[in-house]
Amino acid sequence: MPRASVDILARLASILPTSLARGLGPGNSLSTAELGWLVEGTTLPVPRGVIARVAVESAMADALKNFGAGVLVGGSGFGKSTVSRAVAVARADTFSIVEFRNADANETRLRLDMIFARIGGLPSSLLILDDLNRLDDTHVELSLARVIEAARRHDCAVLITCYRAPSSMAMARVNLNHDCVVNVPYFSEEEAQALVHHNGGDRNRWGCLAYVAGAGGHPQLTHAFVTGIAARGWPVEEIDDFFNRGLSSDDIDAVRDAARRSLVSALPEGTRSLLYRLSITIGRFDRSLALTIGESPPPVPQTGECMDQLVGPWIEAIGNDLFRVSPLASSFGREMLPLDQQQRIHKTIADQILSKGTISASDADTIMAHAIAGKSSKSLVALAQSVLSADARTLEMLTEHLFLFRAFRT
Repeated sequence: MPRASVDILARLASILPTSLARGLGPGNSLSTAELGWLVEGTTLPVPRGVIARVAVESAMADALKNFGAGVLVGGSGFGKSTVSRAVAVARADTFSIVEFRNADANETRLRLDMIFARIGGLPSSLLILDDLNRLDDTHVELSLARVIEAARRHDCAVLITCYRAPSSMAMARVNLNHDCVVNVPYFSEEEAQALVHHNGGDRNRWGCLAYVAGAGGHPQLTHAFVTGIAARGWPVEEIDDFFNRGLSSDDIDAVRDAARRSLVSALPEGTRSLLYRLSITIGRFDRSLALTIGESPPPVPQTGECMDQLVGPWIEAIGNDLFRVSPLASSFGREMLPLDQQQRIHKTIADQILSKGTISASDADTIMAHAIAGKSSKSLVALAQSVLSADARTLEMLTEHLFLFRAFRT
């Protein structure tokens, strides 16, 4: 080749490393030392104090065996990365992790294209695509489909972790079977007890407390409580402090503070603002209520789009048009919004639920709590009138839900 052509290629290599890597073909090795988002699994330490998620790990191992690929789904703090690494260690001598956290669609596609170009040079029999949350983007789907097919040709399994389950169309376009999707659930109370025992505590004394402290078994919160108490030698005197602080501890508060600080780089301002507002809600809510909260003064621009960004990582879908804020984010609104705005949001929530005309018995306590916090006399009067005029069957249902009434002096 003429020297001038070599000089041009050298300049291109410094300016367009990704394009050059694609052009060099699959036989060249891909150095993990030069790429912060590509990690050799054997270089990572084993997480301390964790337990095996036997059912989840077994289901994912079966998916990898049957389909050569698997998708692990769960919200923030569910332990997807820990589970994926446990599966990889049990299955493969060597594995690689490609990190996609906070990567937009374009960056995600570029990383996948680089992996596709060099997959033959990876010395791994399993590839973890961690936090690949752009699966439904059509450009990402094309790049992912090429990576999965190339991995299959090299007898390399692919394990994907993401916040939300991919759509049926996305799964079809990347040639994956829906049976390879595995959800990571909350800890059961038995798993919380096993976590306590694994960290040297009395499972009968601390197991239930750990489960409650973790908001019903949220993995990251439960683990934070257990490891924190274990580090202090399981002091019994902290049990009273745990109840006095509203079923919380310094360790749980520290995890939530860290999660809140991470939002600054992970989410745009409008989306963060909506999450702060929604974290004030008590219990579950539907999309219409979320949009009403976002449109209350000062309104959040493109509230619906912001809501879509939050569902999965920070808002859990618990049913058809039913959501709840992740326990990781439950304190964000109280810490970030001024008191007068919090009060307005509480009032908005109470008024919105009452505006439906028919009140569900399960919503009665929620209405009362928001009406009191929002100082909405109108909502309290409307709720009281509904209770006083209710028939015997309705009153029987209300006795199972109206816990706040029992706390008031008559």
